[in-house]
Amino acid sequence: IEYNGGGITSLLGKGCVKSVQRGTTKYTSSGTKTIPISAVNMNKSMLASEIYGRNSSNGYAEATITLTNSTTIQLNLTGSNWDNQAAAGVSWQVVEFY
Repeated sequence: IEYNGGGITSLLGKGCVKSVQRGTTKYTSSGTKTIPISAVNMNKSMLASEIYGRNSSNGYAEATITLTNSTTIQLNLTGSNWDNQAAAGVSWQVVEFY
């Protein structure tokens, strides 16, 4: 906690987390998705993500997830051996701090 003349009382009742936004999306083929979010201060935010599922029994799935600006997350999924039965999911969470 930084003092700056306000002391701890300036944080009481607020906590340290300002906002949390989260969601999931599914892929059935490789590609890029853009997800809009409410504006955050990028200097005080972090993005956490997880990929789950599979693309086929012999293939692979790999995701790149980026907070590209204060209102956008970009997901890029690559892989091989996609079929109609396979799907990969990505869950994401953006946490903004005071």
